[in-house]
Amino acid sequence: MSEEEVGFNLFYLLLLFAVIYPPKEFISLGFTIESIFANYLGSESILYVNYHINRSCLMLMVHSVLPIVYFMIYYLYFGVKLPKIVFLQYFWYFLIVLALLLPIGALCLIYYYKQNNWRNHPIAKILQKYSNTPNDPASWTTVAAQINNEFRSADKLTKTFSAITKIVVTENWIMKTSLYFVHIAHQSDSALIAVNTDSHNISIQDTNDSAQFVIIQVTPTRAGIRPFKIRINSLDFKELQDRINRPITILSSVKLRTTIIDRFVEVFKTEIERNPRYRVNQANLDNCFACMVKKPDVKINKQCFDQGDDRCTNCFCRPMWCSSCLARWFASRQDQGERETWLNSKCNCPMCRSRFCILDVCLLEDEV
Repeated sequence: MSEEEVGFNLFYLLLLFAVIYPPKEFISLGFTIESIFANYLGSESILYVNYHINRSCLMLMVHSVLPIVYFMIYYLYFGVKLPKIVFLQYFWYFLIVLALLLPIGALCLIYYYKQNNWRNHPIAKILQKYSNTPNDPASWTTVAAQINNEFRSADKLTKTFSAITKIVVTENWIMKTSLYFVHIAHQSDSALIAVNTDSHNISIQDTNDSAQFVIIQVTPTRAGIRPFKIRINSLDFKELQDRINRPITILSSVKLRTTIIDRFVEVFKTEIERNPRYRVNQANLDNCFACMVKKPDVKINKQCFDQGDDRCTNCFCRPMWCSSCLARWFASRQDQGERETWLNSKCNCPMCRSRFCILDVCLLEDEV
């Protein structure tokens, strides 16, 4: 095999992956199947179900012609070059015949799907099972109309994890798109269980960190509908819980990682436990000025002995903040790229702007 043939094979292999799993650069430039055939697919925001029925068929057709296109281009530029070994020659013929049969099979399958207003399509079959009249062949369109209406609403959760995988949570439905299919589950007929987590190291602006993803299994109780799994960032888990009208069961083996701010809050509380207490009549205090839920439990009272232009000053505000809210305020005023220096840094009082450090934050203690 010549260098030109090797280069062509590598180029086509990369092009193959770019077509099936388009990178961000291709997506931003509009070099995707969805963008090129946008007129045929229609609008996802208006007709969500119809769009993905068309998309799945288009993906199937385009991907099925990729092998035969390879052979056509290869023979056009390099001619017919059969292997010398007889077995490899028959194997080569077999690959060519298979490449020819793939688009023919895809066309036959799409034709089968399209019969009777797409009722044979896998997406339509799932919606048929959620219909109140499952024996009516056209009842799936009623369920599709409900999903389309909910998807048009602004009150939905959409998380895109790759060029082919997206999770959509509407008022009543949970949907996960894949390469040729859309998993659909009705919230009232599904059980959600967080079964596992996985972590990946990431690097953002010269800062090493890790992202945790939660694997949630969605098991529809409706007969004939396969369960599926969704993968969501642990930082978005709370938002997902708020959107779904059913509880998400978390297995005891699943440990959800908190955010950096939440971890700092815990460290902040541990550090101020070492500081002197501030005596006050706590019965006269209102709720925390920030969260309006907890009672204030800290007071900024100068305890450190630092000197200089940036020295801490005393705060004459009455106790107005709980330790959690003050810790979040403290973290929000720090350099987000220098997290290791947060405990040694300073901040201004949210009210009087007095300068303070963690040594100046005192827990409250009732007057005797």
